Amino acid sequence: MIYLIDDNVIRQKEFGWDEKRFIEFQEILHPIFHYPGINDMDNDIPITGNTILFHESFAAFDSDQSPQRNALSLRKELTEFAQLNKAFKLVIFSGSKNSRKLDGNIGFLPVSILYQNLNTYLNKAILGDEDLKYLFYGENPEVEKLLLLKLKEANNDLEPVSKELKSDSPCFIAQTVTDDIGKIFLNATYDSFYLDEQFDDDITDEYLDAKVKEWFSEIEYQNIFIPLCFGPTLSDFNGLRFALHIRCTETPNQLKNIFLYSFVDYSFFYRNEYFDILKTKNVFLIDYKIASFESAVISKYNQISNNDLRHEISRIKLNPPKNFHDHHSIANIWAIYQWSSAINVEDRSINLIKQNFQSNIYFKYLKTIFKRSENINYQPINLNFKYSGRPKVLYVDDEAEKGWDEILLTIFYDINGIEFCYLDEEFESKSSEEVVKIVIERIISDKIDFVLLDYRLHSDDFDVETVGHKITGLRLLEEIKKINPGIQVIVFSATNKVWNLQAFLMAGADGFIVKESPELSNFKNTDEIIISSINTISRVLEKVFLKDFYEKFTNLKHELIPRKNIKKSDKPLPKEFVDEVLKWLELSYSLLNGGISQISLTAAFLLMFSVLENLANRTINIDAPIEIYDYPGKYNFKFRQSDDYLMFFRFDEATGLYHKTGIIHESDKNIPWFIKILNTLDFVARERASNINLSKIIKVRNSIIHANTTTGKAITVELSQIIELNDIIYKGLINVT
Repeated sequence: MIYLIDDNVIRQKEFGWDEKRFIEFQEILHPIFHYPGINDMDNDIPITGNTILFHESFAAFDSDQSPQRNALSLRKELTEFAQLNKAFKLVIFSGSKNSRKLDGNIGFLPVSILYQNLNTYLNKAILGDEDLKYLFYGENPEVEKLLLLKLKEANNDLEPVSKELKSDSPCFIAQTVTDDIGKIFLNATYDSFYLDEQFDDDITDEYLDAKVKEWFSEIEYQNIFIPLCFGPTLSDFNGLRFALHIRCTETPNQLKNIFLYSFVDYSFFYRNEYFDILKTKNVFLIDYKIASFESAVISKYNQISNNDLRHEISRIKLNPPKNFHDHHSIANIWAIYQWSSAINVEDRSINLIKQNFQSNIYFKYLKTIFKRSENINYQPINLNFKYSGRPKVLYVDDEAEKGWDEILLTIFYDINGIEFCYLDEEFESKSSEEVVKIVIERIISDKIDFVLLDYRLHSDDFDVETVGHKITGLRLLEEIKKINPGIQVIVFSATNKVWNLQAFLMAGADGFIVKESPELSNFKNTDEIIISSINTISRVLEKVFLKDFYEKFTNLKHELIPRKNIKKSDKPLPKEFVDEVLKWLELSYSLLNGGISQISLTAAFLLMFSVLENLANRTINIDAPIEIYDYPGKYNFKFRQSDDYLMFFRFDEATGLYHKTGIIHESDKNIPWFIKILNTLDFVARERASNINLSKIIKVRNSIIHANTTTGKAITVELSQIIELNDIIYKGLINVT
């Protein structure tokens, strides 16, 4: 039996290995996607005669989610067994590997090669031929023998070097232990590719990056010669990848002429992932002949410039490493690298990413194409929002601990002193519904005011069949807004698809931050993206007061709506009164939720004042004036909720304030509007046991209603006045009779 142990179902589907494909080979292939599969088969794995195809970072957990055997220990067990039992075959594959290595019954493969050749290998295995060469080399398992034969023939055909020639320009010639090029030029530098235990005797990106820096960081050459084939597997054609490393590594030789000398023609390697490097300027394929070297050094080429480099490298189509789940992860890593570099943030995860960018060819390739300006001195911008409270921010992202947690902690807490936390649950092992439940419980328990929400939170969200309304992030947004529409939510994601963002907007998203994925970078400055993001956060943070507004609004509905039923309520209220005040309040909140501006503040203020006027009519017992005994024809008025009399207020021009001057004595049964409002404000203020600038609130209202546009003075409503006015209205309505 052949066991395929790989937990990355998404990647399998990308290579065409879906459930239907696995069923086709179920008699010989047993896929294992989760640890329980290992647990159930511990008595069978390993067994002599079986073959294990093992993804090196396979997640192994028991049912209680505590580590039982991690990927490293499981790999060690299998390797030790394979070393002792040659009939047991073990292939370890990884997305981080770029070359193949087969040593008897133990092999190492890039994940792309494994899935590309798996069909061929299984068909051969069904016929009784389980030779791992079919898995490593596909339909042509003898390619290595053929290449070794051609190398031997090329070495035999090499013309002898009669005398070392002197090149007009300095050269570097890289060689292998199997070629016989020898010394060609007097003034050339020679070195060889040797396997290194430090790099697990493999031609890894780390190995090639180290070679580039070792060979080309100090001495400047004009021409660089590289063998097309070197390393344990000639058919990897590692020279192509090494040439790309040279072009994507900042050294004095980054732009020099590169010659790949080869004993085979293009037909052997035109499908190689790095073949496109030969389509770029000043990278040439030459024959494995001394005369070809001599011809190369006397030819004249215009050296490419730094401006040319980005264009040339962008012509190469390079696929992301397959050790990443999806493009979502690539975008995350790219944006983390860019943001952390810009604002100078470091932690263990970020440093690992930066190491990746230093050696991994894909990230070096991206850095070369989307190189940032060296003249940027980024200064973090303070979040600018008017709110007297201290909002609580929750960041929800399945990849938070890859570096975003530290970046956002720096921005929110370290720089701006805002309480910040992130959810570090293991979402991968949960269903989409469980993820939503976990986050909602955290929002409620921690009394969160502001949520920074990733677009996709679950592996199911990357399924091509998933439609917008099933995305976990969208479900979560909808549930958050059900709890309280005032909880502010910014969607933080790599997606820039208009229809995706539109779905979130319709569900109530308060803002969007699009992560700087490579294809979105173009020539855009990372700092501009960060500044834009800071402005978005500031704009949305300014609305966190709405959470309190909506909480109070919910309380008002629970209190007032039942009182519309005159027969069942012991404190009935007119239906029209309840409907009116709730309608205008909800409309004012909706205006503010759309964004804080003078237009929305002014409109909301007027709507709230309309509610206040309704409240005044209910607070003051205008229907039962009290005729004053000593002053016939004069009347006093009382509040419905107390025996206190309404007071008269007089405006003091010197102080700009209203002052109480005594109980009002009205000659008819009508109370002046401003007296009703001031008494209502004063009454509610006393109930709140706080100081309210009654004069300023009245003055703002009058300035709006009786605006004189000829003076040139702008009428402004402050957010603090809106918050204060809402507080007055709430206290008044919650106790209204």
